[in-house]
Amino acid sequence: MATGFTPPTMNWNASDIPDEFNSFKQYCNLVFDGPFLKKTEKEKASYILLWIGRQGVDIYNSFVWENEQDKVKPKAIWEKYGKHLAPRSNYRLARFQLQQLRQEPNENIDNFTTRCRNQAAKCKFRDQQETNERLIEQLVIGTRHKKAQEKIHEKDENLSLDEAIDYARTYEATIAHVAQLNKTNEIQKSVHALSKFAKPKQKCQNCGTEHEARKCPAYGTSQTIGQKCVARK
Repeated sequence: MATGFTPPTMNWNASDIPDEFNSFKQYCNLVFDGPFLKKTEKEKASYILLWIGRQGVDIYNSFVWENEQDKVKPKAIWEKYGKHLAPRSNYRLARFQLQQLRQEPNENIDNFTTRCRNQAAKCKFRDQQETNERLIEQLVIGTRHKKAQEKIHEKDENLSLDEAIDYARTYEATIAHVAQLNKTNEIQKSVHALSKFAKPKQKCQNCGTEHEARKCPAYGTSQTIGQKCVARK
């Protein structure tokens, strides 16, 4: 077993099994094109069954093969799993789910738009232009930044998806910058306030000792001559 990477795993408890399978397949192929490049087709097929788990093996055992040799070919195995796990098409549900997406409190605009893109891929929109228009609409609906919404609404129908994302990204960066400045100012104020109450004591020119301001032990208790404490003569 090669080391240096985390072996792929298939999560059969995922809410979206077809999507989980596609991610699993992609990771496996990255391994086969990288550290396992020199493995034979049969060896790669064995690793797929090892990584896909018990439930995946049970599904594999249910497959009917026209050509027995395909049973040990990764490409043929992927095709069988792909057909078996193919989602029942329901683009209306996918579109509804797209409309429900909202930017999370700690989620940046790039991660949010990535989620929207992935969901839009399931919606069977007419073409890329319609897809982009729907994504712009969802960006306006789902972003947490009202100013970004207003900025996008000000633009005409020629606004591109990339431009809309840039507006939201710029506004988000501005908010983060202002927050950092405010944080820095608060820290500086705190440091200044502390410094007022924690000034280092200096040796008194009158009595030669260290004490707080206006609290010379010589004051009022002994006479000073030439700014020196009588007690020190």
